[in-house]
Amino acid sequence: MEVNVLLHPPELSAQVLPVALKAAVIERYEEHLEKFVRPSGWRARPLLSQLSGFLRHMQAEDRCAELGALRARIARLDKARGEDFAAVFPELSELMRS
Repeated sequence: MEVNVLLHPPELSAQVLPVALKAAVIERYEEHLEKFVRPSGWRARPLLSQLSGFLRHMQAEDRCAELGALRARIARLDKARGEDFAAVFPELSELMRS
């Protein structure tokens, strides 16, 4: 498994997430790390390093000012695909609330 940090387009960066969602991401990652990654020992070191790097990157900057651009992108994609982001990803539905 490889972890790649999405940097472009800027509005899709994890740094755009509101503080509450960043906290939820950290909590889920910590649960995953405790359950699956850390028990694997030395074999999991590269993955642990990558996940930790992603979490550091996500928290390094608060770019929630770009949340409007993210919402607009999601709305365009929903319209083009005939989907509803909030229905597909209920755990992220707060992203679409103004």
